[in-house]
Amino acid sequence: MFMSRRHLVLAPFVLLWGLALSTAYAQPVYEVHPDYTVRQWTIQDGLPASTLLDIHQTRDGYLWMSSNEGVARFEGQRFTVFNTANTPALPNNRVGPLTEDRGGRVWLRTQPSGVGFFQGGQFTLVVPEGRGVLYVEGDTVWI
Repeated sequence: MFMSRRHLVLAPFVLLWGLALSTAYAQPVYEVHPDYTVRQWTIQDGLPASTLLDIHQTRDGYLWMSSNEGVARFEGQRFTVFNTANTPALPNNRVGPLTEDRGGRVWLRTQPSGVGFFQGGQFTLVVPEGRGVLYVEGDTVWI
């Protein structure tokens, strides 16, 4: 095959461009320590939505996740979802920030209208209307 001087100059550029393009579409590679397992949970596993707005781990080990489709509690094997279909205290399914106070109550803010907490297996709505900002400091809950 005959290559002119111009083709020889362009060949390295085309090769580098091809490599850059192929790495841009390559799947990311994650290195995981051999003592750990990576697992991905989805809606099919019980998450209320594919996009989470907040995640909080409570002192008792539960993971709490908020979304636009409710809030979920994960104990390591399965999700328990709380939303307007099964939790009358929730004014809507759009749950934002989550936090925990010293007493073990899990506080949440529903968007845009309320603030409530979960304790003893049930939710209690504290601020049903308005735009409550939620911040827990020790034994004080700022709304």
